[in-house]
Parts: sequence; C-alpha cells; structure tokens
Amino acid sequence: QYVEGRARAKQTAASQLEAVAAHATDHANPGGVPSAPVNEILGRLGLKSGDGYGASERMRELLAKKTGASADSINLHQFHVPEELYNALRTPVAGTIQDTGVLAGVASYWQAIWRNAILSWPSRYVRDLLGGLYSNAVVRALSVRGMSLANDIMKNGAFDESVAKRIAGMPHYKGMNPSAAAEQFYADLAATQLTTGGKRLDRGVAGEAVTEMFPGADKPGSGALVQMLKEYGETLKNITGVFNPESQFSVHGAKVGDLSDTFNRLSGYTELMLQGHAPESAAEIMKRTHVDYSSLSEREKQLRNNFIPFYTFASRMLGEQARRIIEDPAMTKGALSLLTAPQRYGSEHDAAMPEYIGEKFGFRLPGDQGESRTYGYNADFPGLEQLGLIRSLATGDLGDTIDRTAGMLNPLYKMAAENITGTEVGPGKRPLEMKR
Repeated sequence: QYVEGRARAKQTAASQLEAVAAHATDHANPGGVPSAPVNEILGRLGLKSGDGYGASERMRELLAKKTGASADSINLHQFHVPEELYNALRTPVAGTIQDTGVLAGVASYWQAIWRNAILSWPSRYVRDLLGGLYSNAVVRALSVRGMSLANDIMKNGAFDESVAKRIAGMPHYKGMNPSAAAEQFYADLAATQLTTGGKRLDRGVAGEAVTEMFPGADKPGSGALVQMLKEYGETLKNITGVFNPESQFSVHGAKVGDLSDTFNRLSGYTELMLQGHAPESAAEIMKRTHVDYSSLSEREKQLRNNFIPFYTFASRMLGEQARRIIEDPAMTKGALSLLTAPQRYGSEHDAAMPEYIGEKFGFRLPGDQGESRTYGYNADFPGLEQLGLIRSLATGDLGDTIDRTAGMLNPLYKMAAENITGTEVGPGKRPLEMKR
C-alpha cells in the first residue's frame, strides 16, 4: 500500500508541475488575474525539492523548454501563475484505504473505478453534451452565435482576430480594442471560476490532471467536437486502464467530459454576455444551470467520494429545480410539458409499452416489425429526475422516493442493502418488490 501510494503521489506531483509550467508567465497578475511566484506555489503545494521529487529542478527544466533559455538561468521567483490554478491543483482527492479504513477504502476505490468507467462511455458524452444544450435553452442561453463563438474560442483562443472582434462587440467590453477585450475576457472568465469548477472536479485524480484554465489559450486548431474525438481516441488506446481510476484511460476520459462541459458552459456564457449580462451575472446563471462542482464543503466531498458518486449534481440540481418552481413555475411547467409530450402520446396510444419505459421518458419509435415494437427511453434531460424526486417527496410516495434515491448510492453499498433487505432497485423493478 505504501509503495502504491508513493507512486500515485509522484504521478500527481508530475502532473501538477506540468500544469504550473504550462500557465507560468514572466510577469505578475496577467490580465489583472491575481497570481503568485512559481516557487511560492510549489511550496504551498508541498512540492519543494526536499520531499524527494526534485520539484524545483524539474520546474526549471520545464520552463527552460518553454522559454528556450537554459535551466540554470531560470529564476522561479520571476515566473508567476494564477492563484486560481493553485486552487484547482489543491483539490482534495478521494480518501485512500489508509485514511478511511480497509472496508471503506475498498468501497471508495471501487466507486471511483465504476464512476470513471461509466463516465467514459460514448453514450454518456452524447447525453451530457445534448443535455447541457437543453439546459442552456431552458435559461434562454442557447443560440447559434453563442455556440459558434465558444467553439472558435476553444479552437483558436480569444486573441484570434476574428474571435477578439466578436468579444469586443459584447456590451460589457464596449469601447475596448479587440486585443484588450480578449485579454479582459480571459481575466473575467478566470475570476468567475466558471470553467475551472466543472465536472472534472468530480473525477478525482484523473480530473485533476485536466488543468486548462483558459479555453483555447494553447490554440489547438480544432473545435470542441474534434478535440473530444481526439481525446476519446486516446482513451481507447489506453483501454487496459479501465479498472484504474488514475490511469491514462481515466485521464483522457475526464478530458473528453471536460471539453463537453466547457463547451456547454462557455456557449451559454458568451450568449448571455452578448445579450448584455456582466461576467458575474452570466457565470452565476451558468453555474446554477450546469452545477458548481467546486461548491462542496469538506463533509460533502467525503459523502461524494465514499457513498454517493453523483452527489454534487444531484444535490445542486435539486436545489436549482426547487428554485425554478418557486421563481418561474410557468417556465418549469412549459418545459416539462414539452419534454413529456412523446411519453404521454405513447402511453395513450400504446397499451403495450412497458411501465419502466414510460417512467424513464420513453416513447415509441417508428419501424415496427410484426409484433415487435421499438422504443426510445432514458434520455438525459438535466433536472427531470430531481423534479420527479420533488414530486415524490411532496406527495409522500415512499416507494418512488426510495427508487429515485437508492440508485445514487455507491454500488457496493447498494448491492449490500438489496441483499440484506431482499429488495431490488432497477429498470422495471418497483423499489420494494421482493426478489424472485
């Protein structure tokens, strides 16, 4: 256990050093973003040479490669990195076997394996991308111009001439020349922590390896979808690491998810900015819409890491749906009516439709063959499950409440509870139905 833990610590340290070097500049507070000297950041991260990693020497080598200077001439006091990068790199990871107890540690490690594996499945990326666009539409932040601008930012960076001109056209940057507007755009985006507080924070060590703070700053030359495909190709190349939550399979899988999440957040943010919102206002709407994954308390992080793998999304979205019901019930009712129209039609015109399909936003698809029927179901529309839970709680439906919440548990704890109680939770199964 000690050797394995030491190896993981070295891998994490190497990733942190590369992230610091990638964002280091030779001047303080770039674009008005608070920063700190590189040597200070290394100390605060616990990466000083004395701990056995040779961090200072390695950092000089990385900065020398970046600047073209010799490693001996690099003064770490003269290079600065944004404080926000430090905040992202120091995110606590899931508890280990040593600090949580053997049984709890095994359950947590198994949960991390399970979560990284299912989140790296192709259908999950499609659902997250489309679900995010739907969420933007609900808050009136979905537009072709917003998606186009976000894609170009992620492709060529904010300082690209065409991109900078469109940013300068935002009311908030009125009167600025394109270059100054682009610089301020990045500074405002970093200050809001919109793109650094995304889903990757829920991926543990693998998510921490994704350290990009300024979308498109490295000018990848390809848009969000192409970048996602490239990263997923790397995921497949490392498929043997599917059972290791810290493997390159998990790291590249986290990167694919982060690209999708960043695109949805950035496209909604830019559209709201084009509408006239200030950065803080636009970011707040997007954080509520796509969840602020950096908002958990230490106790909540333990709950997420050990017991409820998707606690962050479930808890924050539950609060957001309750807020929408109170503040804008008409919008909530309209969105639900539109989304459930296919399900209602299927239920009224197809008596043979299985109950579990109807409960999972199901509808009949064309192309029947004889007695065979084809259905589509389990589409991912963020917030629908939470609205269903609110309904169950409001009506006192204990069975439905258990059905909607038991599936959120750590898989090992869920299986143990099912076997102890003789109940089963799953598609087509009522929560309190005895196993046969």
